[in-house]
Amino acid sequence: MIVVRPFTSAWLRRAVLRRARRQHTAVHLVVVDATPAQARQAQRARGRTVRERAMRRHERRWARADFAREPWTTVTRVRRPALEPPRASVSSTEPDAAVAASGG
Repeated sequence: MIVVRPFTSAWLRRAVLRRARRQHTAVHLVVVDATPAQARQAQRARGRTVRERAMRRHERRWARADFAREPWTTVTRVRRPALEPPRASVSSTEPDAAVAASGG
């Protein structure tokens, strides 16, 4: 079972753990660790809108989360890399630089 959620709510983590433990002996948690600014930027990049109040609530819950006290088999934290700034669009009348350089 794979669950993709913000997972900031302790009750939700407990519910997932209970359900997963019924069927599996090992339950692994992978946490994408991002700053609030990175999280907001990633939401915008995916075209999602999260209200400011909800984002602040997620931030408070993340600050309180103590995964070491929860019965996960393993907890892996992955740092979210900074998103690249949007690239300038190229006019359709100009040849693509990569295509021009390759002779195509």
